[in-house]
Amino acid sequence: MNMHDLPAFPALKEFAMRYYPAALALSLLVGVTASVGDAETPAPLDPRAAALIAEGQAKLAAGEVQSAIGAYEAALTIAPGQPAIYLRLAEAARREGLQGKAIHYYRAALEREPPVQVPVGRLLRDHPGALLAGSAGVVSTYTLFYLATAFALAQGAGPLGYPREAFPGFAAVGRYVVVATPGILLIGMIFGGVRSGVFTATESSCVAVVYAILVTILVYRQLTWTAFVEATLGAVRTTAMVLLVIGAAGSFGWLMAFLQVPQATIAAMKAVSDNPIVILLMINLILLVLGTFMDMAPMIIICTPIFLPVVKAFGVDPVHFGVILILNAGIGLNTPPVGSVQFVACAIGRISIGESMRTIWPFYGASVAVLLLVTYLPGLSLWLPRLFH
Repeated sequence: MNMHDLPAFPALKEFAMRYYPAALALSLLVGVTASVGDAETPAPLDPRAAALIAEGQAKLAAGEVQSAIGAYEAALTIAPGQPAIYLRLAEAARREGLQGKAIHYYRAALEREPPVQVPVGRLLRDHPGALLAGSAGVVSTYTLFYLATAFALAQGAGPLGYPREAFPGFAAVGRYVVVATPGILLIGMIFGGVRSGVFTATESSCVAVVYAILVTILVYRQLTWTAFVEATLGAVRTTAMVLLVIGAAGSFGWLMAFLQVPQATIAAMKAVSDNPIVILLMINLILLVLGTFMDMAPMIIICTPIFLPVVKAFGVDPVHFGVILILNAGIGLNTPPVGSVQFVACAIGRISIGESMRTIWPFYGASVAVLLLVTYLPGLSLWLPRLFH
């Protein structure tokens, strides 16, 4: 059979012709703007300053934070105005608990950094395994709160009470666990592979696809050719949309850096408060509002270059911020008017958004409670990354 005779080929061809040229053009635009920004790079670092930075790194790794700060400050006298040295000083000050100094050094780095785009993938590229570990640590908290909420609703009466049935027994629960185990192993495979260095975060997606196809064909035996073609078309559609978003957001991020939006955001927030607790509350409120009308991918891509420098200026760990951002985006996926996950769930259940909102609102309370706990108890998201580190 000729490939052009396949039922899915015309739709696939039409979709590719419609979306990929625009996505490619925007991606090229990102490359142009990034190259323009990269043209303005700082002067080469003095070898003496580089040696002092290396000494500071060694001191910091040995836990001698004050000695590391001294080495960095000496490097700064030899090579003044280097943003990289200010960033190392800020990190050392943050580890020592010198909040005021850390904010000062972060602001100095931002003021001296040339107007290049803050890379959208910096957070994921620098901390892929740590973000996975941080998210895994938060999942247990989320699970406990959702289980408690579901149990409370199941015990109640009225429209929020769930119908009851006899407990099927632990044997049935064991069978369900055994059936679900091949799929659940995918999570452990990705997490363990990235953390152990067997493959990168990007390569893990390829491993996940191959494993999922093998499991659905050999174990569950539910993947038909028609379902495979539909899944491929869905992947093409999603990839095209993500490329469009990345292309537009990449150019947008460069423009924000050129106009010094992160610096202006830091100044505006400092005018309200110098307290990191208040700053994180403001960021959460902004992200929750954005999540009501933005999908997860564009929200992460657009908000990361704005808020990552802000939270770092206030001494917040990038991994901690990454988990906070993902939690806010996840809540937004289930919040009208553009809650894509909620729309899909309502379509499957054949109920209206209003009907679902009348019954699921307690889970919003549980989600916000977990968000506040994760925001103000950094250990919930950082204990596992620190353990592996």
